[in-house]
Amino acid sequence: MYNICIIGASLSWTPTLATDLMAVFQSPLDIRLVERPGGWSRAIRNIPVFQELAADLEEICPTAFIANYTNPMSALTAALAQSCRNPVVGLCHSYFEMKDVVQHIFGLEDWSQLSLSIAGMNHFTWLIDFKVGKQDGYALLREKIGNGSLRDLLPKESVDDKGHSSRHNLCVELFDTYGYLPYPGDRHTCEFLPYTLSGNPARHTIVDANGESHDTITYCNIKRTSIAQRRRGFDKRNKDIREWIDRFNAQPSPIEKCRETGAEMVLAYLENKAFTESVNTVNIGQIPGLPLGACVETFGMIDGLGVRPVMADNVPEHLLEIMRPQAVTQKWVTEGAMNRDKSLLLQALYNDPQCSHLNPGQIKAMANELLEANQKYITL
Repeated sequence: MYNICIIGASLSWTPTLATDLMAVFQSPLDIRLVERPGGWSRAIRNIPVFQELAADLEEICPTAFIANYTNPMSALTAALAQSCRNPVVGLCHSYFEMKDVVQHIFGLEDWSQLSLSIAGMNHFTWLIDFKVGKQDGYALLREKIGNGSLRDLLPKESVDDKGHSSRHNLCVELFDTYGYLPYPGDRHTCEFLPYTLSGNPARHTIVDANGESHDTITYCNIKRTSIAQRRRGFDKRNKDIREWIDRFNAQPSPIEKCRETGAEMVLAYLENKAFTESVNTVNIGQIPGLPLGACVETFGMIDGLGVRPVMADNVPEHLLEIMRPQAVTQKWVTEGAMNRDKSLLLQALYNDPQCSHLNPGQIKAMANELLEANQKYITL
């Protein structure tokens, strides 16, 4: 029997991985959940915990494959990778949603004809190049758009495997501006841009089909989820996770897995069967234009040696410049929290595009307030 530790917050993706591991191994598993409560504030209170967790994992299971599903994905994956010698990967569903959108645009039955090259950061990934069959995907896309708009080709709203919906208005805006498709989940992409969330943007309220009210940013109609809405689901999710795992461990019949590939990565590592997929790993040169040490998202190969990222050396310079501030900020947040360096943590906030509407004094005051609120988690 394999012993597997799932690192993840009390969110819906954790039982998904548990289910998939059962389906891939088709045997009972001793699965343990490690719950961890996430930007800047969330990272600084979780990184010290992840450092301790990494030390424990290296001592107890030094060859174990560590799959992190916890946000903030980039910072916490980097902290794990830099705190132990275990193979570490950060995983997310954004790559599948990108393939969904391309499949929809071209009316394909499945993903089998798609070849994609991606580069960026978790939740801020770009489709650098792609093919449909053996044809240039971007050439086909421009031809398909013609004198119209990408908006004409996209669904009004997409819903992921767990029921979270996202419109694509910001995706269209970014494509029209930069000429490349971003990760289509507007609710995540907006967090990396200064003109979407910062400075108290205009908002309005929309009511969904279930009668639930949602605060919505007027620019690109970006629907946000309130803290209250998230809290309402936490108790139920904690209970469901434990019930699902107990049920799956006791399930004698074959289990059907979903399209998530974390389980395949674990199997590839344990059985030394090469498997290539989208991964979040520390930049060792796979995106040459972004700082070394930042956690970036590209393709990677998993086998018995662990995780080896695939180089994305054709990233357009203007996309690199969009991503660079966030990559630098994430690197400084991780290093600052790991080394208990308040000065570097402040520099990360000064550099963050989401703080561009504030002056240095306001940013420092905000940092001090957040540090005081998190003092039981991190001491500087």
